[in-house]
Amino acid sequence: MLLTTFISRVSDGLILSSSSNTSSEVDSKLLNQAKYLLKAIGTEADRERSVVTADSHQFCVFLQRDVAFLCLTQVTSEQNVVFAYLKEVSDCFLEEYSQNKIDNASRAYEHIFFESTITRLQKKYSDMKGNENMNEIMSTFDDIGNILTTTLSSLYERGSILTDLATDTNDLVNRADAVKNKSIALRRKMLIKKYTPLAVIAAIVLLIIWMKFR
Repeated sequence: MLLTTFISRVSDGLILSSSSNTSSEVDSKLLNQAKYLLKAIGTEADRERSVVTADSHQFCVFLQRDVAFLCLTQVTSEQNVVFAYLKEVSDCFLEEYSQNKIDNASRAYEHIFFESTITRLQKKYSDMKGNENMNEIMSTFDDIGNILTTTLSSLYERGSILTDLATDTNDLVNRADAVKNKSIALRRKMLIKKYTPLAVIAAIVLLIIWMKFR
């Protein structure tokens, strides 16, 4: 069962459009997980198709031209059907919206009017069970070995590791700046210590000369 669909820009995770969430099975937790995944997909997804499992649900992600098409389904759903659905959604979306419109989108859900197309295709594929065209759809993505599969918990873990690494890097930069500042201050003190006696002597000499010839 196709529960909900999101379309986002891969580079920054900006949601461009989505389907209306009419299923009671889709709660705020699942929606937040979907949005988290769309934010993380830029660094985590390195294949055209990927599946992220979360308990009894799965997030199927299809990438095309810097756009991520995500569909939330139950883990029992046929992945071939889901990806065939996402492929048709992507074809329709990229035909309707140019790369320039995608790149220049500045606010979330800027292309929300595409929702009607998502709803139509979602219904089409949801009603296809038992249809004679199912075999054709199933064969569209026979190569399931090319699907990157992972779990949401592992993404959270890797995201935490990346955050820790970023924090450690910032700490190192701050420490390096502190050492640099201390080094500059120490060098300044050494220069003052080195040249102060000479300055004093020069001042005394100048004072003597001035007093002698005034």
